Amino acid sequence: MTVAEVTKGIDTIVELLGNEADSLLAHTCKGISRESIHAPGPDHLDEVWGIAIDGRQSS
Repeated sequence: MTVAEVTKGIDTIVELLGNEADSLLAHTCKGISRESIHAPGPDHLDEVWGIAIDGRQSS
């Protein structure tokens, strides 16, 4: 993905969010600590569904 494609994607998101874009994109949660959040790893779909990123069935 090129920088131009990423920038276009971000611009599209900002456009879709409209007047609330700045508020929504700059939001910082103060109610849940970062340490409390479990972020899935890059192989999450494979682990849960048995599907590799490229669509192959995993063994």
